[in-house]
Amino acid sequence: MRKGIAEINRGKIMTPGDVQTFMGRHWPLEQVEACNADPDSVAKAFLFCYKILMSYARAPYRPAGAEVVAVALKARSRVAHVRVYLEDTFDLILWYPKTRHLEIVEYQLRSQRQFSSSWPTVSAQVKRFLCERLRVRWPFESVSITTLKMQPNGMSATSTSIDDSIFKAHFEEVVRDLESMKSPTDRGQHSNDEHCKYCQSLTTRAVQETDEKDVLSLSA
Repeated sequence: MRKGIAEINRGKIMTPGDVQTFMGRHWPLEQVEACNADPDSVAKAFLFCYKILMSYARAPYRPAGAEVVAVALKARSRVAHVRVYLEDTFDLILWYPKTRHLEIVEYQLRSQRQFSSSWPTVSAQVKRFLCERLRVRWPFESVSITTLKMQPNGMSATSTSIDDSIFKAHFEEVVRDLESMKSPTDRGQHSNDEHCKYCQSLTTRAVQETDEKDVLSLSA
């Protein structure tokens, strides 16, 4: 469904016929059948996705004065002095040239816990940090994060602005956490045959040593 929403935002899906064609081509029928899912549940899931795409195709999220500048954009940036890379994918980026405002839009099927503009979540802080990579292309003066809850009968939006000063104050704590992840504290010795979840978590999937020294990449 997220791919269908992206195609609508790109202007490639505009009519009911376009939605039907997209669903026919991309509905994972073989994977669903392989899971031996209940036919009624499969039919309900198909209809749920179909109705959401139909509803959104009729009225995409386009506030007045907004320009669509990026769809499903993957952003990745290094945190200075920590040798850690943060990355995330922005479902939709809207640019308001008159007010020099950048809006990051994400789509959800379930209600998300709303965060305070004075106390943003870590995920919101990561998104705000990655927005700095976009400043060269869109020299924004303000940033907001909008969450759209998608339903068959429409969508509801919640938007929160993140002030630069508040972001910088809170992001320092995130940086400290990243530093501690790069240099884990000593948890004491134990026998080799002792089951230790902490040791198991330190795998090459999380931290990889390269010729250029180790680099950690995290997703929001």
